[in-house]
Amino acid sequence: MGAQPTRGESEGSPLSAPLMGRGAGGQREALLKPYTDRSPIHHTDKLQTPVIFFQGLEDRIVPPNQAQAMVQALRLKGIPVAYFPFEGEQHGFRRAENIKRALEAELLFYARIFNFTPDDNIEPFEIENLPT
Repeated sequence: MGAQPTRGESEGSPLSAPLMGRGAGGQREALLKPYTDRSPIHHTDKLQTPVIFFQGLEDRIVPPNQAQAMVQALRLKGIPVAYFPFEGEQHGFRRAENIKRALEAELLFYARIFNFTPDDNIEPFEIENLPT
């Protein structure tokens, strides 16, 4: 039986695909080590800073479940976090309306974190764990 994806991987992840079915004996773990060492989901204990996530739901480079795992980790730590899923987008947005929304949301996120008021009228959204 092939190896199962670990936390932060999905069966559709480019990371797990070439490693499925490798034998036991640590070979898979040795191949994954550089990726694990660099992957933020394996270092959530070090997180302290507010984060906003913009996730293309068709992203095959960083599948949505990986962004959602990071959002959940920040929620559990009580760190301010916002999550924007974008239907039909991949790793890098192409639709003008989504690019505009992401840029506006980023500006408003900074405004709320750093306590300033942007000049533009931007559609509000929830930042979880942000003190009022």
